[in-house]
Amino acid sequence: MFHTVWGSGCGVRTVHTLLTCGVTLLLLLHHPDLSPQENAWIHLPTLMFVLMVTCSTALYYGVSLMDPGYVLSDCNEKYPLSAANDKQEMTSLSQGALRMRRCGYCLLKQPMRARHCKSCQRCVRRYDHHCPWIENCVGEKNHRVFIFYLVLQLLVLLWAVRIACDCTSRIVSAALEYNAGCNSGSVMYVQSDCTSRIVRTSPCRDLGRVAACQHLFACGVWCVIAVFTVVVSLLLVSHMYLISCNVTTWEFMSHHRIAYLKQCDSDTNPFDRGLIRNVWSFFCTCGNVVWERLYFRDAITTV
Repeated sequence: MFHTVWGSGCGVRTVHTLLTCGVTLLLLLHHPDLSPQENAWIHLPTLMFVLMVTCSTALYYGVSLMDPGYVLSDCNEKYPLSAANDKQEMTSLSQGALRMRRCGYCLLKQPMRARHCKSCQRCVRRYDHHCPWIENCVGEKNHRVFIFYLVLQLLVLLWAVRIACDCTSRIVSAALEYNAGCNSGSVMYVQSDCTSRIVRTSPCRDLGRVAACQHLFACGVWCVIAVFTVVVSLLLVSHMYLISCNVTTWEFMSHHRIAYLKQCDSDTNPFDRGLIRNVWSFFCTCGNVVWERLYFRDAITTV
């Protein structure tokens, strides 16, 4: 963990926590499948849903507080290339053609695929983007945790959408029953000395107002959940596509402005090693990756 809970982004994390707890509590109170039951086995969906929400919140705090891969000093940025002896001269020439860039803010040498984040005020290895929702950069060290968080968050949201739809349908059905009851027989006669008149019972009006408020409230909750579901789905799909190509969001959006990509065609990615190897290296590689090796190795093989 690099950040503190009460440090930068405390407000965003507080809003996320309150929103998550509030929506979860409302779903637990209004949906019969998640409310307490006499049968112990019926508690299983409730426990599973609460457990998934808890794990999702834990992953959120993990990706928000952990070090995304900050470049700390120049002394740690040494990249010996493991090429054959007969290609060492060619490797040095390739290195000389593309020197490591020194950051104009941190004054540190940036390894390949690193970028300075103006929000975090640090250089980040394999910089992908700065996410305002987690108030942290997504980089080499926390990108995997970010993907796990998106997957689990999407599962929770899909479950919440189903629950919200059920709640909305039940409230609408109850409102229709109330209206039918009021229109059919919920009336009373009030007699006076001269006339008699028919007046609707006040309970029907009260129940109608309550049903209407519940319906509007359920629709609002459903809209909030649906919006977050669409956003998380699009974000997860886009990230999985970029991972399969071994491209970061920054590289995808700024290909024409990045020095080590300007020398390549727009359709060429020097870090692409195929779908399987890209996905495997992303999820199964631990520690810092020396991207210069892969970049200059491809340059050597093409000579």
